[in-house]
Amino acid sequence: MKLKLMPMLVGAIALTGCLASALSVAASPVAVKGQANISEQLLVAQAQRQQRQGRWANLNLTQAQKDQMKQLHQQTRQKIEAVLTPQQLEQYKTARQNRRSQRQNGNGAANSSSQGQARRQGIFATLNLSEAQKTQIRQIKQSSKEQRNGILTDAQRTQLEQMRQSRMKNRAQ
Repeated sequence: MKLKLMPMLVGAIALTGCLASALSVAASPVAVKGQANISEQLLVAQAQRQQRQGRWANLNLTQAQKDQMKQLHQQTRQKIEAVLTPQQLEQYKTARQNRRSQRQNGNGAANSSSQGQARRQGIFATLNLSEAQKTQIRQIKQSSKEQRNGILTDAQRTQLEQMRQSRMKNRAQ
């Protein structure tokens, strides 16, 4: 009886060892795939970060220029918000918040067609602006553009224009 029991124990131990090594081999692709998913997520996050920085990322702005651009952006937004009625202002802030959360969630491209169309036309297209408001906003944006160009160097302005033309060419395709 003891002789029959011993081979069974040895076989069970050997089988356990084989199963453990088989499981580790089977788990290896899962671990590699998990690492690949993490790498993909990091790449997506980096691309989104670069996309958020947008056209300014490649201009090599100095810290002083970045600060001036940020201040100009805030002033421009405040001036535009002052043109809006309280109801339009509420819609504007809601639309901006929705757009920000979509970008953070990585759903910037996955919108319904109406949301995508509104984004292409701009947030202002959905606000039912009067002609006077449209004119004021155009003037504010033009003034902001002129001030921005004053912040940039000649080389940066040239590079910005080249990037704008490249984007327009890509959109046409």
